[in-house]
Amino acid sequence: MQNGFKFNINQCVACHACVLACQIEHFDLDEIISPENWKEHNAWREVKSFNEFQFPDLPVFNFSMACNHCKEAPCMENCPALAYNSNTSFNAIIHKVDACIGCQYCTMVCPYNAPKYNPFKGVVEKCTLCLNRLKNELKTACATSCPTGALDFGSILISPQYVNGFQEFGIKPAIEITDLRKTAALKTDNSYSQETIDYIKLSCDLEKRKPNRLISDWPLLVFSLLSTLLVSFFYVSFSKGLLIKPEVFLSISIISAFFSFAHLGKKIRAWRVLLNLRKSWLSREIFAYSLFVPTASIWLTFRIKMN
Repeated sequence: MQNGFKFNINQCVACHACVLACQIEHFDLDEIISPENWKEHNAWREVKSFNEFQFPDLPVFNFSMACNHCKEAPCMENCPALAYNSNTSFNAIIHKVDACIGCQYCTMVCPYNAPKYNPFKGVVEKCTLCLNRLKNELKTACATSCPTGALDFGSILISPQYVNGFQEFGIKPAIEITDLRKTAALKTDNSYSQETIDYIKLSCDLEKRKPNRLISDWPLLVFSLLSTLLVSFFYVSFSKGLLIKPEVFLSISIISAFFSFAHLGKKIRAWRVLLNLRKSWLSREIFAYSLFVPTASIWLTFRIKMN
């Protein structure tokens, strides 16, 4: 047993009181609603509605979701800058803003879309589990403000949960969910096409409701393409004997590194990307790239001199 969120799907009416309470507790509202910020602001807690078109014979329900402070949190495991740690007293996963490099890798690996990137600060932010309130023996702001009792905070049993609107990934999220009550379906004459059924299933998939990252992550796409080109150059030189000028190779590698660097929200902290070589694949990727470029450049120079 440990403390965590309790959520009853049957009682949530999507009033968003929990979302507002979280923002009042943690944000300067004057800053949030300023003309340049309000469209970009990402609330730490979200309320999602399922079957929002209210198809007959299918349940309509809401789901309040924030960081679940998982026991095996992928954000903490994969952060290359070691910007996450675990508060053992309250089993909270805490994000250290002053250590964040803004690479947004944690937003990619979290299946519940909990970490939020703040483009104005260049760092990731997330639910703090209201540690200041817990230390004073108070419940979290969101749980305290829920008018229907759908969201609460207290002792829970962490175990696999297979309920509507929630995906189980085996990372032991600290949330206990009361599933929908079993009710008799309305008797209608509606019959749905397979396309409609597939759409309804898709709308109930939290993993696929994440925003499209292609536009915001285009520098990483360029870095990946250029890195692939560099590996191809080295391969044809090593195995096929084709002569590649090291100046060209180094120029492309510098351009590639520039795009990777440009993606970071906090470029001055870029050195921290190598801190988590033991667990983070992003740290390992950058480390491997840092070794590959000079090694390949030396090889290409050697090939030129030999010929």
